[in-house]
Amino acid sequence: MNKFRKAVAFLLALTCIGGTGLTMGVSAEDVSSALTPENAESVLSTSPPVVSSTDFDANEDGVVDMSDQLVALKHTKGIGFVPKYYKLDINQNQIVDQADIDYFGNWFFHKNITSCFVKRVNGKEQEVPYTVPSGVMFLTLDDYADATASRSYRKYSYSTNRGATYTLTPSNMDFSQNTASPNGIVGADSREPSTNLTENTGIVYIKNKDSSFGTGFIVGNHQIATAAHVVYNSGFKSTPTIKTYNESGKLSGKTLTPVEVHIPANYKYKDNPTAEEMQYDYALITVKEDLSQYTHFSLGNCYNTDSSRFIDVPLHVNGCPQKINDDTVDNANDQLYIHAGFVAINNDPQNRGDEGKILNYNTDTSDGQSGSPVYTITKQTVDGVTSYTYTALAVHYGKGSVADTGKTASNCGSRITKYQIQFYLNNPNISY
Repeated sequence: MNKFRKAVAFLLALTCIGGTGLTMGVSAEDVSSALTPENAESVLSTSPPVVSSTDFDANEDGVVDMSDQLVALKHTKGIGFVPKYYKLDINQNQIVDQADIDYFGNWFFHKNITSCFVKRVNGKEQEVPYTVPSGVMFLTLDDYADATASRSYRKYSYSTNRGATYTLTPSNMDFSQNTASPNGIVGADSREPSTNLTENTGIVYIKNKDSSFGTGFIVGNHQIATAAHVVYNSGFKSTPTIKTYNESGKLSGKTLTPVEVHIPANYKYKDNPTAEEMQYDYALITVKEDLSQYTHFSLGNCYNTDSSRFIDVPLHVNGCPQKINDDTVDNANDQLYIHAGFVAINNDPQNRGDEGKILNYNTDTSDGQSGSPVYTITKQTVDGVTSYTYTALAVHYGKGSVADTGKTASNCGSRITKYQIQFYLNNPNISY
C-alpha cells in the first residue's frame, strides 16, 4: 500500500472514531465517494496545492497533498508530532488545531470555504479576520516543539483509592524515509452570562467534598481537562461531584461518575507558582459516562505568542465563578460566565510570562473558573454551511500578576503543548 492509500485509509478510520471531537470537513461518505483505492493516487496528484510546498509541506516530500492532512491529524490527536508545526497551519491563523484539518479537507474536495475568528461580546458574535504576519511568517514555537523528553504522571482511582505512576514520551514523526491565585479582574469586571452557546455543553462544574470547586472541559468521550489544583493540594482530593451544563449556561441536572484523576508528577500545589511550576498545573479526569454527544474542545498548538501579531486573536474564558460583579455578588445558581480578551504581551510585573510554558491574557476571571478552557472560536463556512471549532490553547490557572494599582495586569494558564495533547488524547494509561 503506497503512502496515498495509507493516508486515505487512516483518515477514513479516524472519521469513524467516536468521541475524539473530530469534525472532519467531509464525511466518511464524501471521502469514500471521492477517493477509492483505484483513483486515490490520481486524485491526490491532480489536486492543486494550496500554497507552495515550502510553506505547508508537513511531511517534507515536496508536495502539499492529502498525506500532509494525515500528518496534521496525527499531530492534533497526540499520535506523533511535527517540530515545525507551523507547517500544519493551513488556514494561517497562527494556531494548529482541528480547524486546519477541516479546512484542508474541504479545500481538497474543491469546496467554497471561508474562515475567521469569532469574539463573543454582549451576547453577540463579532467576526475577526485572521491577521497573517507579513515578512517572516513563523516566529516563536513553544519550548517543547523539538523536545522528546519524557514526562511522568500520577494517577489515582476514586473507586479503589489506589494510585500509580507512569511515563509518557512524545515522539516526533520521522520523515527521513519520507486556585492558588484565583481572582483576576482586569480593570472593570466585563464578564457576562454565557447563554445560548453550543460550547457550554462542553464545560463541566467540579465540586469537591471540602466545598472547593472549579471548572473543567470535555476533550474526549470519557476525558475531562481541568487544573491540577482543582483536584489536588497536599494530596488527591476526595471524589468530586461533576455536573454538565446546557446551552443556556445553566446546570443540566446530569451528574457524571468520575473514575480516575491524573496529574503531572512534578506538580506541587503553591499559592504563587512560577511559570516553571505553573506549566504542570493541568489534570485529566476520566468519567464512566459516554460524552460523545457533548461539545468537545479541540486542543491547539499556538505560535507567535510573544509577537504583537497574536494580540489580535480573541481568547475566551468560560467557566463558573464563585462571585460576579467585581466579586461582590454570589453566583448563586452556578451560572457559566464568559469574557473575551486577548493575549497579554509583556504585561506581567512578576515576570512569569514565559509563553513557552504558560499563556497570559487579559480576560476577566475569578475563583471557581480555575480549570476553564482558554479558547478561540473559529467560524468556517463551506458551501454556505457554517460550523464552529472551539480550540483550547491553555488550561486556566488564575491571576497572573497584580500591578501597582492593585488590579490584575493579566491572567494565565498552563499552555497546551505536545505534552498535554498526548496526555489527554493518546494516553494508554487511562481507565473509565
